[in-house]
Amino acid sequence: MEKQTHTYSQGHLKKLLKDFNLSELKLRFFLNNKYHK
Repeated sequence: MEKQTHTYSQGHLKKLLKDFNLSELKLRFFLNNKYHK
């Protein structure tokens, strides 16, 4: 059970990390635009 959860969470974490990185980039881009104007 623990091993199954571990393998699942690893793939899930990678996906979450990817989504988070994308949203972080969008957030930075948004903030940059906001502050540079």
